[in-house]
Amino acid sequence: MLVNVLSLKDDDLRDEGDDLIKPGSEEAKSLAVRKEVIRNKIRAVGKMARVFAVLRGEREEVLALKGLTPSGQLPVGVLSEGKAGLSTAILELKAKIHSFSDARKLDRVNERMPPRRDSMISLSSEPAESPMSVTSERKFTY
Repeated sequence: MLVNVLSLKDDDLRDEGDDLIKPGSEEAKSLAVRKEVIRNKIRAVGKMARVFAVLRGEREEVLALKGLTPSGQLPVGVLSEGKAGLSTAILELKAKIHSFSDARKLDRVNERMPPRRDSMISLSSEPAESPMSVTSERKFTY
């Protein structure tokens, strides 16, 4: 698209600047080289835009696949299969979910209770006070 804009601009400039720059002169050659450099840069930007669009699409597929797995991790070997492997893995996991109970089974890991504070090992040297414990020094007014 930008190349088309440049070519239109070049046609306009060519019509206006014919009197100023003589064909075959050093200035005309350097101008032609400069135009080609700009065209190459525009082509490179277009290629990079396509690459980033592909990467963004594949990243979204990976995130969707992670969301469908119970552990939140990708199945082994899916990335090595490429884009086709990602698509088939997503379709396979979506095919497993037919009802609410199927979805609930897959989400069982996320539905479990968090660990108790008593069972967690405290990294600090001071014992942590439980927010539920009430000492005699505290007085609550209602």
